Amino acid sequence: MKTLLTAAGKGGAAMLHFLHSYGVKACPGEFEAQTAMRSAVVRGDSVTTEYLLNQGFDPNPTADELMVLPCGGRFECDEDSPLESYLVDAAQAASSEAAAATLDILLRYGADIGRLEKPPWCWSSSAPTLFYYPERQLVCLHLLLERGASPLPETKFGASMLTEVAEKYRREAIHLLLSHVEKRDISLDDLYRNLLLVKKLSKKWMEENIQGSWYIVKLWRRLYWRKRYPVPT
Repeated sequence: MKTLLTAAGKGGAAMLHFLHSYGVKACPGEFEAQTAMRSAVVRGDSVTTEYLLNQGFDPNPTADELMVLPCGGRFECDEDSPLESYLVDAAQAASSEAAAATLDILLRYGADIGRLEKPPWCWSSSAPTLFYYPERQLVCLHLLLERGASPLPETKFGASMLTEVAEKYRREAIHLLLSHVEKRDISLDDLYRNLLLVKKLSKKWMEENIQGSWYIVKLWRRLYWRKRYPVPT
């Protein structure tokens, strides 16, 4: 029955609903059911994800629930393990449209994007080649920022992403982060406070990439002065 449930999760909501009528239920907290849930999220299967959320699955899983591999089994728990959030899992789906739909379902059911702390796994050099390429990284980051992930260095996610793009000198990602800072309606005092944090963090970034560090500080300074003295219309 457990093997059947795991396989059914890959078959989608219709198969899970069919088995439910025969008493094979996806119960939150059970290993095979969590495997089905994570498999749906990773695939960007928004229909199955919503079906399981309606069965009581938590859109903000515990660390233990995130230890479940989408194909069954468990991660070894170390600092490089891709354990973060269903939101990160969904954002890395192969299809950007499917990723967006699944993200929106998770958020609608209460997933907390403010809990994000680290760059998505696709930014890690330990990620498989399938994930680790610039276009996919940018799409994933864009999807998360569009839905409220913070680009500000005063947050763990913002600081870790700025560190990542500075040390790798990823200009496209740097501009993406800054564009979302600019979109936010934050006061000059808040902007200045974050600029000071950028300058502080840049001392560490310079150990890995001087160009990336200088580039981010330069853009943050420009943004601050542009906001402080806007061009008259």
